[in-house]
Amino acid sequence: MRSNHFLLNNSITALGQWLALALLIAVLTGTASALFLFSLDWATTTRVNHHWLIWLLPVTGFIVGWIYLLYGSAVEGGNNLVLDEIHHPHSIIRLRMAPLVFISTVISHLFGASVGREGTAVQMGVAQ
Repeated sequence: MRSNHFLLNNSITALGQWLALALLIAVLTGTASALFLFSLDWATTTRVNHHWLIWLLPVTGFIVGWIYLLYGSAVEGGNNLVLDEIHHPHSIIRLRMAPLVFISTVISHLFGASVGREGTAVQMGVAQ
């Protein structure tokens, strides 16, 4: 009888720890997603109000591509990298992927590039 009580207490403690961890992750990812959407809204509004920004798109594309070349070679696979890791896990998707895709997507939207939002959110969510 005593071992069942001990086992129940350990199970409840473990459940509480997992729920606390899940809550923390939910708050952090929700905050990051909200910040991302507000940033995209700002970038789109700014671009609409300042039409001349579109002329800087080629230079911006070059700079974003250069930054990926220097710092993002391990994460340049994007969503394909995420899907490959789900099906055949063999490495960790680095945390640097989150700020890299966040900043590059907002900058790209600011200057008028046609880049997605959902893929960026997925990539930010899986970065460890």
